[in-house]
Amino acid sequence: MILASIIMPSYNSAATIVSSIKSIQQQDYLHWELLVTDDGSTDNTVELVRKLANDDSRIRIDVNPVNSGAGFSRNQSIKRAKGKYIAFLDADDLWLPNKLSSQVSYTERTGVVFTYTAYQKFTGGDMGERSSRLVGSSIINCLRDV
Repeated sequence: MILASIIMPSYNSAATIVSSIKSIQQQDYLHWELLVTDDGSTDNTVELVRKLANDDSRIRIDVNPVNSGAGFSRNQSIKRAKGKYIAFLDADDLWLPNKLSSQVSYTERTGVVFTYTAYQKFTGGDMGERSSRLVGSSIINCLRDV
């Protein structure tokens, strides 16, 4: 089975990161690794991730000694990635359970080197509009062959 490396930067994400990681753990595609690079959180983000990592060996966390930004944190995780594919998930986002299986299957079947997904924005408890075009920060939610 093909390994997918999931890259997650975090910074003071205690309120959302457990839900984000649970959405990864609920994937129907099980061959993944999650690489979290924390950017010097001052809340209990690191402790929450370490607790999840203790129960799931697919989860690894590193902590930047100095706050350096999400891009730097993503790059640190990419350096440690072992998967054929790289996927990005921010610490305040969620995936549907078939996200990885759909993208890995599509990528393997078609031979494309870059895929992205549509997203749905939720604010104030209401479901936002669904977008199927690549705009703004949605480029981060991708899977690519490395």
